[in-house]
Amino acid sequence: MFGILADHGEYARCVEMLNEALVEEPNNAYLHAQLGGTYRRQGDYASAVTHFARAVELMPENERFREALNKAQEQAGNLDSQE
Repeated sequence: MFGILADHGEYARCVEMLNEALVEEPNNAYLHAQLGGTYRRQGDYASAVTHFARAVELMPENERFREALNKAQEQAGNLDSQE
């Protein structure tokens, strides 16, 4: 569902729904990763890093979460160096 919304550019609705889901399940690594991915697609790399880092914290064995975190950190760093 979230992927479909994001694919159609409805990022605000996707973020809203994911945040609502996180109220119910604040320790769900998959929800944090999905929210991180949505923020990254919007170009909000700082928020993406926050949520990918939480996903990694909750599920450190998940390599995909670690890779996504590293990519978002690189993208956030690239923005910092451009300023």
